[in-house]
Amino acid sequence: MNHLFKEKKENLYTTLISSFTETFIIIIKTYSILFVITFIGLFLGFQVIGIKQALNLSFFIAFFDFFPVLGIEMIMFPWIITLALLNQISLSLKLLILYGIIALIRNILEPHLLSKKIKIPALYMFVAMYLFMKLMGIWGVMVAPFVLLVLNNFRQKNNFQEIYKIIKKSL
Repeated sequence: MNHLFKEKKENLYTTLISSFTETFIIIIKTYSILFVITFIGLFLGFQVIGIKQALNLSFFIAFFDFFPVLGIEMIMFPWIITLALLNQISLSLKLLILYGIIALIRNILEPHLLSKKIKIPALYMFVAMYLFMKLMGIWGVMVAPFVLLVLNNFRQKNNFQEIYKIIKKSL
């Protein structure tokens, strides 16, 4: 009997590890897609606005945005504020509008892309990302897909009863 318990516990760990690995790969792919979309949006916006070095700036800002804690806000907001303080209001407003468009596109696409890859409805993903962000800050946005995928894998494999049995046996 103890051998059966140990085997179930190992299967649970294997499922958990594979879920985390699968989710990590999905998140990297999703954020790579968002990187490309952000880069193209910034590049086209900078071209329309008439920013020199649009290609380099777009790549740098999109790369900066790839990391969840940083985001394009860390570059765009100081740039916009500096331009406004230097009395370049027109360029400052154009950059603010460009930022708003890029942020809107990302905020719509991110939950949708993650939910599509993880096969969880976008509304669930959006709500989970929002709640986890409120609980954990920006890191919650990264944790939410992991938690949802793990829960979804357990639900599909009917492992909630197994988890309960393992926890009960461990106590």
